[in-house]
Amino acid sequence: MKPPPDRPTTARKSADADIGALVTAVRGGNREDIERLLAWAEVPLYRFLRHLCSDRDAALDITQDTLIELLRQLHRLRKPAAVKSWLFRVAARKTERWRRKRQREVPLTAAEWFETRDTPALRDMLEAEQAKRVQAAMRSLPRPMRMAMVLTVVEGFTVQEAARICQTKAGTIKSRMFHARQLLRDWLADLDTNGGKA
Repeated sequence: MKPPPDRPTTARKSADADIGALVTAVRGGNREDIERLLAWAEVPLYRFLRHLCSDRDAALDITQDTLIELLRQLHRLRKPAAVKSWLFRVAARKTERWRRKRQREVPLTAAEWFETRDTPALRDMLEAEQAKRVQAAMRSLPRPMRMAMVLTVVEGFTVQEAARICQTKAGTIKSRMFHARQLLRDWLADLDTNGGKA
């Protein structure tokens, strides 16, 4: 696995600037701009939440709550271009509140995990057994490590952005990613040596 870049690429900066412009336009109250902003945010936000809380209904509820929060707090954002990291930070806090209220966690099935990836090419590339192994390995990670991996590897945030979302230091995110990769490697290697049984 290749580590994510520490600095946003030029394309990423341009996309952030476009979103910043959209946020500024939404502040003007244009309904079409509001719909564009919500459409832009909904899919990646839901995908992120499905990785954090393995309950589809909860992920949908938290997605909606977070989008409502976005509309309520939009006028307070000091850096409109940073709306995505702000949005994921709010979603992470709401997920943590939901998790505290919930007594037990229901794991994602392999099919549900791939549904959150929203990439048909990935589903075609990996066989069902390998998909189950990867999904189980990701599920086996402690939540802070899983969150660091999902934010950087799946969602494409930089280490610094992931740190802001998790409200921690960049070094902590790097450490979590390093240890998560080691655990995943070991876990998947154990599966291979034990004939698919952990």
